[in-house]
Amino acid sequence: MKTFSFSLIILALSLGCREQAMPDILPEINPTEPAPKQTAAWGDSFTYGGGISMPQYAYPVQLQKLAGQQVYNGGVNGETSTQIESRMLAAADKKNYNTIIWVGNNNYWQPDIIKSDIAQMVASLGHKRFVVISLLNDQYQWAGTSDYNRIIKLNNDLKELYGSNYLDVRSYLVSHSSGSAQDERDKANDVIPTSLRYDSAHPNDKGYQLVAEFIYKNFAAINPGH
Repeated sequence: MKTFSFSLIILALSLGCREQAMPDILPEINPTEPAPKQTAAWGDSFTYGGGISMPQYAYPVQLQKLAGQQVYNGGVNGETSTQIESRMLAAADKKNYNTIIWVGNNNYWQPDIIKSDIAQMVASLGHKRFVVISLLNDQYQWAGTSDYNRIIKLNNDLKELYGSNYLDVRSYLVSHSSGSAQDERDKANDVIPTSLRYDSAHPNDKGYQLVAEFIYKNFAAINPGH
């Protein structure tokens, strides 16, 4: 697969993404504003690296290696979308960073609050160089359960709200079965394969590697003309 310069991708986002029709909740972009060389990843334990064997396996660290530029790890274990929003809004020095928003896993039963928190986070940026990551369902939230339905409904709402600024990491991970009997059962239940999980919910080192690669490859989706 051909590898593109992350810096060039981000520059393309700054110049071209204004051509795309975006929902009204998205901020206006200043086309003359230079693309930054930093990215901020905001989230909970999935961003911090819950389940990793060593710090370098957290997805922001792996993304930093792929991108060749600084990626700030703004993950805090156990935080809700509202707590993450508060920290992000207080970090004025990172307002112009390319931004990854992965929130709601610790209060997934509050979809309206999560959507409101994300909207506030996006509005605070003043640019469109961001992605919103899908929530993950754990091994007990298989297809057909009430929690599964709630999470999928919320993810679908986020996709509708943010369009190509939304990345479906959940489905990407589910699709990566190792082919083992257990992984195939997991895939049939629409949950992340056991081979990619540390526990019932958190990815392991390999799982976070896939998260980083998926984000890196798809950040340019914000600009469909690239």
